[in-house]
Parts: sequence; C-alpha cells; structure tokens
Amino acid sequence: MQLWSIIMRKTLRAINLSVDTITRLAEILSEVGLAFLMIMVFREVVWRYVFKNPSIFSVELSEYLLVFITFMSAAWVLSEDRHVNMTVLVDRLPKKIRLYLDIVTSILVMVFCSVLIWKGCITVIMAYVGGYHSSSLVNFPLWISYSIIPLGTLILLLQYIIRIGNNIKMLIDLRKT
Repeated sequence: MQLWSIIMRKTLRAINLSVDTITRLAEILSEVGLAFLMIMVFREVVWRYVFKNPSIFSVELSEYLLVFITFMSAAWVLSEDRHVNMTVLVDRLPKKIRLYLDIVTSILVMVFCSVLIWKGCITVIMAYVGGYHSSSLVNFPLWISYSIIPLGTLILLLQYIIRIGNNIKMLIDLRKT
C-alpha cells in the first residue's frame, strides 16, 4: 500500500507540473500577444492620423489578438487565484465548507468548459472543412481564430482539475488536524 501511495503522489505531482507548465506557456504567449497588440495599435494610430494611410488588417487582427489574450491567460489567472470572486458570504464560512463550495463551483465551471470545448471544436471543424475565411480584405482563415477558444478553455479546464486536487488535499490535511 505504501508503494502505491508513493507512485500516486509522484504521478499527481508530474501531472500538476505539466499543467502548470502548459498554463505558464499560454500566459507567456498571451503576454507576447499583448505586446504585439500594443505595438500594432500604436502603429495604426500613427499611420491613420499622421500619414492618413490606415491599414486594412489592424482592426481585424486586433480582434483576434484580444480573443487570444483572453483565452490564453484565463488558466494562469485561475492558477494565481485572481479571478473575480463574490466573497461577502463565503468568507464568513468555515474553511472546510469554503473548500467544499470551491470544489462544487469548480466542477460546475468544468461542465461549462466541457461544453465550450465541445461546441468550439465543432465550430473549428466546420470552419476548416467549409473553408471559411473572414469577409474582410485580409481573408484570414477563420478556423485558426476559432481554435483559440477551445484550446484556451481546455487549458482552463486542466487548471480547474489541479485546483480541485489541491482543495481535496487541503480537506485531507484539515481532517488530520
């Protein structure tokens, strides 16, 4: 039994590290996307108002980057526990009940994430098979921008699994004391 416990702990630690690495990579990519967005918007303002020569791509690319930044950084925000919380009532509850509530809400969010991944993948496949492109002059393939949503949501779902595991671990530690 002791060997099994050691193997499980090491496996869970490896999974936790892998998900945290993926989350960190997505967060770095979103930071790069944000920097690129700032440079592109600055460039567009200068070209539009100084040189009177606006680009055809900046507004559309800005929209795609905003979606990218939002979905790629969501898991990192969760891992840092920085999502907006309504804690007026929850903060007054005992720690054990708060942990149980956090597990329940995490499971509910995971259900939502699963639906979003499922429907998002269907949309990506439909856009790819149908050869959908944006209606602008850029003519960007839409399956690429659509794929950001299920990918970012999958990373968020994995981070929620880690969160539930950490909460269960804290509940076990509370029982020991």
